[in-house]
Amino acid sequence: MKLEDPALIKTDEQIDWLLSRSNVSPWLKNALTAARGRDPVELLNDLGILDCVLRTRCNAQVRSALETLEGGN
Repeated sequence: MKLEDPALIKTDEQIDWLLSRSNVSPWLKNALTAARGRDPVELLNDLGILDCVLRTRCNAQVRSALETLEGGN
């Protein structure tokens, strides 16, 4: 993709908007800032790993919390 690609322009605008928000976590802001300079193929690979590992972890945390709540009733 060339720099003038409308999709790149749009996503850069979205990233800028997110970076300007006070309610966006520092973790996400750091990730978005770092992503701009990354090789897109490497970034997609890392996103796949993050999605798999963190989704599994979050689901386990939610499941554990629900089991705790259900056990307390």
